[in-house]
Amino acid sequence: MRGSPLFRALAAFIVIAALGWPLERLTHRSSAGLLPVVAPDRAEKPVKIGISFTHLPTRVAILHLGQEIWSAPVTEPEIETELKLVWPPEGVDLRFVVEWPEGTPFAAAQVRATDPEGTAHVGSIFSKGPADEILTFR
Repeated sequence: MRGSPLFRALAAFIVIAALGWPLERLTHRSSAGLLPVVAPDRAEKPVKIGISFTHLPTRVAILHLGQEIWSAPVTEPEIETELKLVWPPEGVDLRFVVEWPEGTPFAAAQVRATDPEGTAHVGSIFSKGPADEILTFR
């Protein structure tokens, strides 16, 4: 064995103490480096919704966050409406309830949503009988 145990313990203590200051700076928050938190824009903006049908349904309803935001009887194979919605950056989920007449064969609906920035999003609904679909537009 070489060297003094007391000298080795002192050297180890110096190394640990020298590393303590940088570790303390890394692990504790400093008030100078904080960035302000910006709240997301939660204002309702106009969103255009267009729906095309292969077979004419009797009624269509659109729900957002569990609330019915639009519904109407359908008289044409293509309908269009403009809704006021909060459109967060992560997108929006819309629930579509489509009621086709009794005896309608397999039917489809194409949904087009144009977000407040002008980006077009497309979703499809397929069903035989009443449809209840949630479409996500990002």
